Amino acid sequence: MTYQNRRGQADAPCDLTERTHFFQIILHKNLRNGRLTIPKKFTSKYGEKLSSLAFLTLPNGAKWEVGLTKHEGEVWLQKGWREFAEYYSLKLGYLVVFRYEENSHFHVLIFDPSATEIDYPSKSSNGHEEGQCDEEDTDESDTSLLPRRKRMKTTSTSGRIRSQKSEFNARSRQLTKTEKAQALKKVSGFKSKNTHFMVVMQKSFVTAWYLSIPVRFTQEKYIQSGHYVTLKVGDKSWKVLFSIAREKRTGSFSSGWKTFVEENGLKIGDVCVFELIKRNNGVVLEVSIFRD
Repeated sequence: MTYQNRRGQADAPCDLTERTHFFQIILHKNLRNGRLTIPKKFTSKYGEKLSSLAFLTLPNGAKWEVGLTKHEGEVWLQKGWREFAEYYSLKLGYLVVFRYEENSHFHVLIFDPSATEIDYPSKSSNGHEEGQCDEEDTDESDTSLLPRRKRMKTTSTSGRIRSQKSEFNARSRQLTKTEKAQALKKVSGFKSKNTHFMVVMQKSFVTAWYLSIPVRFTQEKYIQSGHYVTLKVGDKSWKVLFSIAREKRTGSFSSGWKTFVEENGLKIGDVCVFELIKRNNGVVLEVSIFRD
């Protein structure tokens, strides 16, 4: 027997003897505390095998990495869970089903209070799979790790946010290669003695709440996967989670990136330059924002 799901796909019958499942109903405390506890019966069996990150895959192919916290025999999803819940509009009474795939990987289904599976945002709605790095974007729009050069003095007074006239207009789609190149002209005069990289803001980076990191920067291992990084703009700072996709060896910022985007008003076509200004006792990246 098979069943037809809301996406029109015929799925094989679910064999509970082969895959372990559990579900949680969203309660007020989950929304208030920004975390979701994993049942003790599950953690008593698999808890020791769980890493500090849970890898969640949705039916539309979207992938998320959420931090796992363990304390006094309890395990819960926390770092990044609030962003996940907000993105899928989880509310009181929603049901979230987890199917364990081993190695801290879970397949996730979401049902509304009427017990109907939700309509997941399509990958085409943001031009990207949420929470996953796009290797093409990483190499082309972000550019490779830039050489160390002498810093050029500037007169910016607002967190080194600079504006220049440009023919580029923000659009609700991914940028073309030509538009990426045009956006990068905004930073043509930027110089720094620090190791740094730059990223052109794509739609997926400002709507799916993650940011792809250039491959060369990831390979240099300046930051360890699963660790938080401090981003500084002027006197303000934000914590964001850095992680590496094992299948592509590419890095990304996820949890905390949404807040950084919103509080700095980032838009499609803006260019961010990330400078490595501290490596010991916590990585700190100073961010310069170039916009029209």
